[in-house]
Amino acid sequence: MSVSSLASIARALNVNPSLFFPNPEGNGVAVRGYAREPFRMDHAEVVYARLGRSFQGRSLEPLFVTYPPGYLSEVSSHDGEEFYYVLNGQLAVSLDGETHKLNAGDSIHFRSDSQHQLANSSETPVQVVAVTTPALLG
Repeated sequence: MSVSSLASIARALNVNPSLFFPNPEGNGVAVRGYAREPFRMDHAEVVYARLGRSFQGRSLEPLFVTYPPGYLSEVSSHDGEEFYYVLNGQLAVSLDGETHKLNAGDSIHFRSDSQHQLANSSETPVQVVAVTTPALLG
């Protein structure tokens, strides 16, 4: 299950999506690398860590994401925007049937209402910084 799918379920149940995700420890606005708590959803292999803090009215959801070898997401389409910056490995992003292969240092930014799918067809993990809107975690 993707983060956006879980957020949609939370909205349908009229609960705050932040109930499902850890919030980085500490005070203030900075998130220290040592304080990030990696998490997975529903025993999935994708590992997430929040890069931002929760505050009233925020619209961005910054995440550090590790996609395992052989990963293939579900095809999705929803409101908002998505931005991915590849730190290492190769991430394939299919947008409305066109595949973009992104290597370390590459990025992509698109409207989330496009049909999209993410894949790691390599034998090594892919790590990315992902920033999405709207904020999925409260």
